[in-house]
Amino acid sequence: MHDFAEGVCPLIILAMLKEASAKRLMTYDQIEQKMNTFNYGMNDHSNKPPKIRAKHLTNNRIIGSASQKLCLFKLIPIIFDDVID
Repeated sequence: MHDFAEGVCPLIILAMLKEASAKRLMTYDQIEQKMNTFNYGMNDHSNKPPKIRAKHLTNNRIIGSASQKLCLFKLIPIIFDDVID
């Protein structure tokens, strides 16, 4: 599980967020704002990922535990539903 949650998930998350920024769908500030204002549900609140800042995206590093990264990976389509076609 840790291979997926700590290895694959952060790579995919970073790739998606960087691609959204490169295609000018969102800026790093907008990504940060959406992450900070998202209301996590009762089941996901205990695994709420730490705030993702622009420096994390430029350093290619998502911080947090394996369960926090997995929670973020599962919720990315919901958090950024207005960007996804």
